[in-house]
This record gives sequence, C-alpha cells and structure tokens, in this order.
Amino acid sequence: MKFLSAFICIPLWFQTAAWAIDFSTFQAARLVIGQPNFTAETPVSDQDILGAAGGVAVAGNRLFVLDANRFGAAPVNNRLLIYENLSGFISSPDAEIVPGTACPVCVGRPTTVLGQPDFTSKNPGLQNGLNKPTAAASDGVQLAVADTDNNRVLIWRTIPAVSATPPDVVLGQPDFATSSPRTDQSGLRGPQGVWFHNGKLIIADTQNARVLIFNSVPTSNNAKADVVVGEPDFSTRPSPDLTASNIKPAANNMLDPVTATTVGEKLIVTDLGFNRVVIFNSIPTSNSASADLVLGQPDMASQFANNSTKDSKLCASSGTDSKGNPTFPVRCAATLSFPRFALSDGTRLFIADGGNDRVLVYKTFPTANGAPADVVLGQKDFFSIGESNGAGSLRTPSSLAWDGDNLYVADPFSRRILVFTPAEPLILDGGVVNGASYQIPAEGTVTFGGTVKSGDVAKLIINGKEYDYTETATDTLQTIRDNFLHQINDSPGDPVVSARPAVGQGTYARGAVTFGGSIQAGDVVTIQIQDRRYTYTVRQGDTQVAFNFAYLIRDQGKDPDVYADVDPSDHTKLILVARQQGEAGNSISYKASTSSGAKITVTTGGATLTGGSSPPVLILVARTPGSAGNTISLDTTGTAAALNMTTSSSTLSGGNDASEAPPGTQIAIFGHDFVTTSAGADSSQEGLPTELGGVEVYMNGIRSPIYIVTPNQINAQVPFEMQGSSMSVFLRATRPDGQVVISVAKPAAVPRAAPGLYAYDGPEPRAGVVVHGMARARGTVAIEATTTGSTPNPAPAGLKVQIIINGRNYTYTTVGGETTDQIRDRLVTLINAGNGDPDAQAEASNIGILSARARVTINGTIKAGDVVTINIGSRTYIYTVLASDNLPTVANQLINLINAGAGDPNVTARLVADVTPPEFDIIARQLGAVGNSITLTITVSANASITATTNVKNGTLAGGSTPSTVILNARSTGKDGNNVSYSATVSGGSGITATAQTTSLCCGNDFFSPVTPENPALPGEIITVFGTGLGLTDPKEGVVTGRRVPADHGPFKVPAVPDDFVSALAGGKTADVDFVGLMPGQIGVYQVNLLLNSALPDDLMTRLTIAQGFFVSNVVTFPVRNRVPPLQ
Repeated sequence: MKFLSAFICIPLWFQTAAWAIDFSTFQAARLVIGQPNFTAETPVSDQDILGAAGGVAVAGNRLFVLDANRFGAAPVNNRLLIYENLSGFISSPDAEIVPGTACPVCVGRPTTVLGQPDFTSKNPGLQNGLNKPTAAASDGVQLAVADTDNNRVLIWRTIPAVSATPPDVVLGQPDFATSSPRTDQSGLRGPQGVWFHNGKLIIADTQNARVLIFNSVPTSNNAKADVVVGEPDFSTRPSPDLTASNIKPAANNMLDPVTATTVGEKLIVTDLGFNRVVIFNSIPTSNSASADLVLGQPDMASQFANNSTKDSKLCASSGTDSKGNPTFPVRCAATLSFPRFALSDGTRLFIADGGNDRVLVYKTFPTANGAPADVVLGQKDFFSIGESNGAGSLRTPSSLAWDGDNLYVADPFSRRILVFTPAEPLILDGGVVNGASYQIPAEGTVTFGGTVKSGDVAKLIINGKEYDYTETATDTLQTIRDNFLHQINDSPGDPVVSARPAVGQGTYARGAVTFGGSIQAGDVVTIQIQDRRYTYTVRQGDTQVAFNFAYLIRDQGKDPDVYADVDPSDHTKLILVARQQGEAGNSISYKASTSSGAKITVTTGGATLTGGSSPPVLILVARTPGSAGNTISLDTTGTAAALNMTTSSSTLSGGNDASEAPPGTQIAIFGHDFVTTSAGADSSQEGLPTELGGVEVYMNGIRSPIYIVTPNQINAQVPFEMQGSSMSVFLRATRPDGQVVISVAKPAAVPRAAPGLYAYDGPEPRAGVVVHGMARARGTVAIEATTTGSTPNPAPAGLKVQIIINGRNYTYTTVGGETTDQIRDRLVTLINAGNGDPDAQAEASNIGILSARARVTINGTIKAGDVVTINIGSRTYIYTVLASDNLPTVANQLINLINAGAGDPNVTARLVADVTPPEFDIIARQLGAVGNSITLTITVSANASITATTNVKNGTLAGGSTPSTVILNARSTGKDGNNVSYSATVSGGSGITATAQTTSLCCGNDFFSPVTPENPALPGEIITVFGTGLGLTDPKEGVVTGRRVPADHGPFKVPAVPDDFVSALAGGKTADVDFVGLMPGQIGVYQVNLLLNSALPDDLMTRLTIAQGFFVSNVVTFPVRNRVPPLQ
C-alpha cells in the first residue's frame, strides 16, 4: 500500500508576498541555550541549565550570560557564564545540523563561571562574588559586568579562562569589599547597563537616572566618569521611588535608564521609566546633552506605557465605540512598555520591549520620532500579547546580543537564551499545520423552514452585517436559501464567512394501513406499493395480519421504496415509511383492498406517503481558520414569523488550531519556492528519506522524514522522539546550482494529542477519507433475565427461546434454573450443529453495549467561595468557585479535576454542553453493567448560590449493560450477507427476553472499499477513518520515526487514558470507538474504527469529528443511508 500522504492542498487563507533574507514576525528561534528543549524551564540550574538569565553579550567568539535578573524571575544564580568558541556550537545558518541528541538545536556549555566558586553554587556575594548582575560587555579583550545589587561595575583586563577569577578593577566603589550606593562622579546606584565603544566605557547608572561615559576604560578603582547624560551634573538624581517621582520627560533627562549601546557614533539609551528609547546622533562630550530622536513616544515630553491614544498618534484607530468615537489598540508597532534593551547591528535596530513580551525589529535605523517597527518577535502580531514558552514566544525579554548572523535574546522567565536568525521567509505565516486537517475553521448553519409568504422579509445578520431578502410568490425555501448564498459569496463577499448550500436532516414520508372488521378465514387482503402487490390470506383466528404484512413487505419482498413495521402502540396498524428521507418519498403511492365478501376491512392514510421533507440549509464557514471564528455571531431577528430560519447557535463554533503537531504527526508545510520540481518518497521502500528533492526539514534540529515536496507544499513527519511542547521548524534547500537556501524558522506547538482527519480536497467541511470496515454482515441477539435488585433471576422451566435465521428456527426449551449465558450457549450450539446454518455462523459473547453514566448539571449564579464536591467511589474532587468564574468554567474545572493526570481509575468526565447551564457526563471506563456499581454523590456548600445536580437516582451510575449475546456472522462476505434475515422470540412464559438488534444482518461490504454516495455507510456499520496527530501509542517500542508501522508487532493502540482517550461524534450521535491506533504499513497515519449509531438518518453529508481531551478534529463528511428509517 502506498503512503497515505498524497494530499496536496493550498488553503485559501494563505497569501504569498515578496521576500528577502530578514527577520519575520512571530518567527521561531533557530537555537536555544540553557535548556534541554525549548519549553523545559528546568528549575534546578547547573553547568548546562540556566536559571532566570537576564543578560547576554557576544564578543571575541565568546558568549557571556548573566544568570540573574531584578524583576522576580527565578531562580537567580548570581553568576556570569562564559561560553568559549561560540562558532563551534552556534552553527552557520546554512550548515547541516549534526544529529545525535534529542534536540540538536539545544546547544552550548559554559567553560567558565564568575561570581561563584563552581557551577552549582548560587548565593550572592561581594568579595569576588556577584549580586544580581544584569549586564556584561566585552571588546574581545576586556570584560565588564554590571554587578547591580552591589552598586558597581567590575572589569577584568583580560577575559578569564578559569572559574572564580577575581576582577581587576571596580567602579562605583573604593574597593571590592564595599557596596554602598552613591550619587557623585565616581559613584553608582544599581547600574544595569555596560558597553565598550572605541576605547570608551559607557555605564547605564540606572537608579541615578543617568548614563556615565568614561573617555577611556578605567584601570583603577573608583575612577571618575568624564561625562554624565540624563542629569545636569554628577550629584543630581531623582527619587528612587518611581511612583513618587515628579520628573517630567525631556530630551535631556532620563528615568531609570537600563542600557546604553552604540552604533557608529550614535548613542542608544533604553529609558525604562519613561517607556522610550532615546537616540543621540553623536556620543555626548558634555553633561546634560539632549537626545535627537525618541522611539516609543511621539515626542520627548511623553512618557506613558503603550501610549496609544488619539493624541499620541502612534497607533492607527482600530474602529469606533458605540458613540462613534475612535478607538485604539492597547499597543501597536510604535509603542513601548518598560523597554529593557536596544541594539543595532549597523542596519537594523532591535528593542527588547519587556512589558509587551516582545522584541521589535526596525529593518532600517529609524529617523523619525515614534517610528513604528517592521517586525515583531515573540508575539504573533503588534497588537497581541500572549504569554508562552514556545519556540517563537518571549516573556519579558531583557537583553540582546548580535554576532553578525544571529540575534541572541535573554528570556529569563523561560530560563533560556533564544537565538533568532534572519533567513528567507519561504514558509508562510501559519504554514505549519496538521497534514490531514490543514485548517479547522469555525462553522455554523442556518436551516430554512416554515411557510413562504409573498412580501415577507427574511433577515440574516452575520457579525453585525445584515442581509435582507423580500419573498415573492414564486419563491420556495430553497430559492430563499440560494438568494442568501449569493449575497454572502458574491463579490466582494462577506468579510468573515463564506457560504455553501446543503440539505438538512429532514423527515421521512410515511403512510399507514389500518386493519379492522372481523376475522374470516379465506379473506384476501392486498396492499399495493407503487406497482408491487403484496397479498395475504387470512387464517382462522388470525391476530397477526399487520405483522404478516410487515414480514411480506420488509423481509420477504424487501420493498425498495418503503420499510414496513407494526405500530408498537396499535397492532392493527401497519406503518409504511419511505426508505429515503425527503420530499421524494411523498410521491410513493400505496393502496389496500380486500376480496369480495371479506369481513376484514382496510383503510389507508391517503393515496401517497406524506410528510417527507429536506429543509434547505446554509453552511457558513469562517474565512479565517482557528478559534477566532467562534466569536462570529449569527442572528435572524426581524425575519417574518411565517418563515422559520433557525441558526445552529448564536455564534459559529468548532474553530480550532490546526498547527498543533504532536509527536508522530504528519504535518504539511505551506509556502513558496521550496523546489522547482515536485518529488515523492519511493513508496516501495520501508521508510521515508530525510532529504527529498534537495530539501531537508529540521524540527528542533532533527532532520525529519519527508513524504512529498512540491513548490508550495511539503509533507513531513514530526519525530516520535520530539521533546517539549513547542518546536522550531525550518527548511534547508540545496538548489540545482548548489546554492543553499535556509528558511525562517516557524514555531509549532507539540501537545500530547491533537487529531486531524484526512479528507479529500474541496470546500470545508470536506468529504472524509472513509472506508467500509466490515467484510461480513453481522447481527446480535441479546439474552437477558429479569432481576431481583441487581441479581438476575434464573430462567423458569418451559420457555421456548427461539432464533429464526432466513426462516429456519433454532429453539431451546429451558429446563429451569439456567443462566442467560447457558441459554445463549445452547442456542449457539444449535445454530452451528453439523455443517451449521447455511447463511450464518454463531458465536457466544458478552458484549458491553453501554457504559454506565450520570449527567451533571451546573446552574445557579457565581459567588466566590462556594464549594462543589463530587465523590466518585472512594475519591473526592473539590472545587472552590472564584469571582472570575462563570458556570461553564466551573464545569470545566470539575472535569479537569476528575481527568487530571492518569485520571480517575474508574470513570472519565466529558463535557456535553458548555452553554448555560453547562452539563457534563461522568462515564464508566469499562463498558457494561460493571459500571452500575460505581457510587456518585454531588454536594455544594451551605448557602451556596451555585447548584450542582445529577440524574443519579440510587447513588450509582446507571445504564451500563452487558447481556449474554449471540453474535451472528454471515458466511458470505460483502453485501450478500445483508440479505440474511433474523429475529428472536420467547414464548411460554416470562422471565427471559431475547432481543434481535435488527431484522437482518447488517453492514457487510467490500472490506476497505470507499464510502461513497453510491455505496454509503449504514447505521450500525463499522467504518474506518484515518487521521494523524493522535500522539504516542501503547506500546511505544517498535514504532520508529519515518518507518512503516510493522504489521507483525502491534497493535500500537492509542491509550484509553483521559489525555489520550478518543471519542467520536457522527451525525450528532456518539460513534463507539472499536479501535484506534497506528495503521500497519503506514507512516504517521492512525486508523480509527467506529461503530455507527443504529439510529442515524439518511444524510449525504453526515458530519464526523473525533476528539481527544478538549481538542476536537476538523469536521469531515460522509454519506449515510438508513435501511431502517424511524417509525416515529
């Protein structure tokens, strides 16, 4: 079998643009220093592991890291680490990455530590120690360190190669044993920045609100500075309490400057307290010099963090409020909030915008006040702020360094140094996605019903945009639907959704034949359906006329147009139901007659079946995929009362993130100019190549297996050995002329599980890759006994338990005292005796057909401090309500408590409805009656405003069933077995029931043949769908990244634990998961076998999703045809 990977798709939301080698918004770091993976945040530091490192510098092929900070990130290790031979572990961007570790891009090991005697100590020190050092600088020969909480700067005249080497010079103090803060020409107060410039030394003397310039690097202790910037003289400073300071910002003052760097002859000062970066066009040579340029503020007199107002003019308006006044975003490309570092590489300018958790990149050095940045690192755009430790995210970046190719960013709250590299933006924004789902847009529907009335107005409001249509006399529900369809889709189109037509779940046409009069042997009754006649001769004492006609029409005649059965509440009435849903059934004619002189009477409900309908539906799909679409509102307020326009909800729903890529996932990478000629992996091989068409795909530095490469799409597999919850993905492409091109790295989340389902190309929701999963038709007969309490009663003597297969009777007469298992076994023996029944083979089983469960409803109002307690067996789960809660969050918190970690050993909790009032089910892990003994109580604290109720009646879960079961398997394969009829009866008394699941064996088909409109799925059938992203399996051993799953080892199942448990919905009903695991012979593809609910209606677009935890897959559709339509 070929690799299941040849799904090529260019999602419509991706847009291409011109490109060059540079930084890109929300790119990922290429490398990480100080952690074993991007998201580890290892809490215990040593030689390899960083603490909350807040400072970084590069010079002389060395990396310097200050493993400390002053803003609350932990741990603070009070040390300076020196990494020698930087080029030896920071690979050239175009170099191949050497494999060999679980994270080849997690690099660097320091050789020297200063401020501590060894790599494990962390206490602050004074004599040959450090106390929250925040900055370092080097000119390649000398080293300077801002030892902040010791109020000094230390200088080593040569860069130490031995740990704990003492410094040569101290500034700000008279000696190495003193740490007093001072405000004078030689004093320092909490300095946080240090820089070398053409023989000068520059210090950001933070708490003295000034920058000191030494015209030559001091060689003696307590040297005096030559120039002060930010204050009028060396003895002036503001109040150290920023909240008490009354200083107004100006071009010649500062408030807590934290860094001072240079480029050319420009001086760049990061003025933390005034939320700005000020730039001097030349290095000041006199005190109190004025800056020439300001960033983060519109002018030198402004100071507010994220100064986004009408007056500041830094940010464009984002819209208007209810009064028509312009509104503005919280932040934008021109605002700053507590910036901590600014640095130029000679062309670009970088600003570590700490309060906004980002780094701003100016592609060219700005020349105007308040200039906006071109690129943002650490956030997905200039307006958002999201806190994450992902490969592309930052949390209070505090220091920057540049080595000529790479930007180093200190990310202290994630305990790491990230290395960002400019490259070609070959991968599109959002271009790393699940290779099956591609996208998971939010969706909603509008169903049209009711009555059309000329002149009435229909309204549909989508996210505030109103669409109107005035009905005409010639309209139908479908033409009204189609008019809205065109309004939404026609140029320029609705800005937030696209629309497509569909047919909703309708009704089946039906009719009835009622028998009356009296019984006279020999009377002949005829029922004609279309041109087919069914005749029955009445027998003496006959009470089964309706039943016999049901058999004649349904089982013997197998009428193609109608399904016949007896009305369960009136055995004199025969119900005829169209086999096909919708209006077509209304044209099926039927009539009934009797022979001359007959005493029996027959009446019909009409000349044709009636009541079939297929309401027109409008499917609305968010144009932008993801959870943002879940806020798009739908409303039909104002529609005339005669027309019934029903929305699926008040908003679209189901939007999710398709960029989640668990270990083992087949991902699709979208972009441009990957290759000039497409190539695919050789499907005759046992594994995938790690280079294809000259392209290599690196995920956290691991060269990953590739399925296909095209100019715009690459499919590759996430290594099963991937560590951490985020990864950096980039490409290395060797062109035909030998040129090596590197893409900008992109971040991708690596959760435990995030399923996507394979589907064919087309508009969302797409048709799924669905196949028939049953080679032989099958049926079941459940044998159950009455109970006393929870104990089944033994069978009484003389009961005739009978199974009929295609008219052949197999009867067991009870002798008394048998269990249902014994009765079942006798029937199996009878059916299989000798050569066995010619059409079916029987086997004995005990099938847990239902899990015991209970439903919990959360209602009332939120009051902080209310306590909800759930007791399940001997385990107790308690949640205390917060003021910030709402009812759905309380329900979700209780679910999380039950499912946390390995989860409750006996039950799982699953959200049913997150609207008010939210509901969730507590479900026994084990199918069958065993779960009925699990105890459950729910209470709330006294005087609580919140309520928590359950449908439990006897203090235990209920509804689990595991009857003794006779399984009948057709001897013929394929569809032939579907013609085998069967039934079950018990006569001669009560105490035992025998229930046939259906009237004929079901759902045999050509095994693994596609489910199509011509060969649809049947309710009760097992179908197979295929997905990727379902995570690790049990066992893990034997699964190798990039290699076919061995067929002789498995099965490699997805574990049935809370975080991995797979559930499914098909047609809005639960589909039981029969098997889920890696598909033998495939790579990264999971096979999911689903038992469809037997009550599914006809629907050519039955919607199917699978879910793991709170992550729901994309919606796929498949056709269902119900052979047994509902009677009611």
